Amino acid sequence: MDAQLRINHFGPFLLTKLLLPGLAQNARIVNVSSRAHKQGSLKIKGNKLVGTPSHWFMQYARSKLCNVLHVLELHWRLSADERHITSYAVSPGRVRTQIFDNLPLIARTLLAPIVWAFFQTPQQGAATVLYAALSPELEGRNALYLHGCKEAQASKLGQDRALAKQLWLASEQAVGEEGREPPQR
Repeated sequence: MDAQLRINHFGPFLLTKLLLPGLAQNARIVNVSSRAHKQGSLKIKGNKLVGTPSHWFMQYARSKLCNVLHVLELHWRLSADERHITSYAVSPGRVRTQIFDNLPLIARTLLAPIVWAFFQTPQQGAATVLYAALSPELEGRNALYLHGCKEAQASKLGQDRALAKQLWLASEQAVGEEGREPPQR
C-alpha cells in the first residue's frame, strides 16, 4: 500500500469514522480531493485494494478518487441519520505550496515562473474548502464534488455507488475497523 493512499485516504477515512458519533446536527464533512481524481483507477477484490500504480501521479490520482468515493458512500450511509450530516469532495485547484521544495535547484528555477503564473495562493486555494464548510448555498445538498466554489462533475468512477461501497468495506478492513459501527450519540 503506497504512502499517498495511506495519507490521503485511509487517514481521513479513519478520522471521519471515529468522529462521526460526535458530529452535531447539520455538520459538514469536507474531503480535499483534486481534479486528478479523474485520472485515478481503483481495483478491489475481496474487500482489499489490489495493485499499486507504479507512477507517483497515478498513486496520487487513485488516492483522490478514493476521497470522492468516500464522500459518495458517506452520503448513502448517513442518509437516514436524523442529524442531516452532509459531505463534500473539493478540489482546491493548483496551489503554490512547498511541493516543489525538494526538487533540484535547476528544476525549481525552471518551474518558478510557471507556478507563479498559473498556481493560486494558499488563500485562494482554501476558498473552495471554506465554501464547502460554510456556504448557506449548500444547505440540504449532499455528496457534491466542488471546484472553484462551484459544483463540478466528478469522474464516472467517482460516481460509482457500487465502487464506493466496496471501497468503504476495503477501507474498514485496512484500518482495522471492519464491521465496527460507530457508537450512537
